[in-house]
Amino acid sequence: MSDEAWLEWRCRRGTLELDLLMSRYLKEFYPKVGDKQRHAFQRLLEYSDDVLQDLLTGQAMAQDREVADVIKQICCADFSST
Repeated sequence: MSDEAWLEWRCRRGTLELDLLMSRYLKEFYPKVGDKQRHAFQRLLEYSDDVLQDLLTGQAMAQDREVADVIKQICCADFSST
């Protein structure tokens, strides 16, 4: 499985909302960010859906600073034009 296919597969989540947020980030931002942010996004994909939901809704804070930066980018992204 290619890296791109693996990432697309990992963006598939248990809820439509998470699936859309993660997949859109992968398509819109991932190609433009540096290696640190890419690795942080890959670490974020390892989290369970419950943890992701809490992080993206602000009910929890990521301990990993780079992951927290990616979460902020996902939450603040303007996807209205997509």
